Amino acid sequence: MNGFQSAFCAFARNSLVVVLCFMMSGLLNVAFAGNDAPGAQVGQVTGLTSVASSDRIALQAKESVRVGEQLSTDRTGRLRLQLQDGSVLNLGPESLVKVTKHDVSTGATTLYLATGQLRCRVAKQHAAGNFQVITPESRISVVGTDFYVTATANRTQVIAYTGIVSVGAGVKGSMVDVAAGQYVIVDRSGISRLQLTPEDLEQETIAATALPGEIPQVPTEASAQTPRSHGRRNLLIAVGIAAGAIAGVVAARGGGSQPQNSTPPPSSVPPIPAH
Repeated sequence: MNGFQSAFCAFARNSLVVVLCFMMSGLLNVAFAGNDAPGAQVGQVTGLTSVASSDRIALQAKESVRVGEQLSTDRTGRLRLQLQDGSVLNLGPESLVKVTKHDVSTGATTLYLATGQLRCRVAKQHAAGNFQVITPESRISVVGTDFYVTATANRTQVIAYTGIVSVGAGVKGSMVDVAAGQYVIVDRSGISRLQLTPEDLEQETIAATALPGEIPQVPTEASAQTPRSHGRRNLLIAVGIAAGAIAGVVAARGGGSQPQNSTPPPSSVPPIPAH
């Protein structure tokens, strides 16, 4: 009997140790789960107009947003979200976006924009960080900048307000750098050539995602970049004018060494007066 009791006690102790280890492992996994774990908090709502929702449940101001939640707006709704790293997202009407990853410790953030309009004012990341937006047709990667994305099932447009945005077609396509004041379009045929962003288009796209009361202008940190983007257009025009002027001078000088019907220069010898 004593032997049986001893064996039973040993079995109970071993079983208890296993259960405790399992419980501790679960607690540690919860405690140290990264911000890409489902349900991990990634940010907070800092502004919205109805209807803006998370997983089809109406959102409220100052409400937390978590990994994997589908954030959506109706045809009049807009949403502003501040991530834990300080980045700010503005979601325009009839848009659908999901934060699939946000890890402040590594600087890794991934958003999926299924459709609609999204402005990202990305906080400066450390060298190893990477902020990505994925759409049905493209992927956008930045370190710290301000840019706009509008997406449908088969077309994506990316506008860089400040900094540089790397844009690729699909998952494995080569990346193109889009600098402040430029935009590209990505569709099933690939990436368009770089184009200069008209100033009115900049303002329209900023206003498209701004909340009521927000000033639809490029923010202060971008204003230093915007004149350079518009100045680039002025520089191109100036270069074109200068090139035309130079061509005109060259043509005038080299139009022929023996011009026809030219009047010979007057003689420097004064005429002899008549008697």
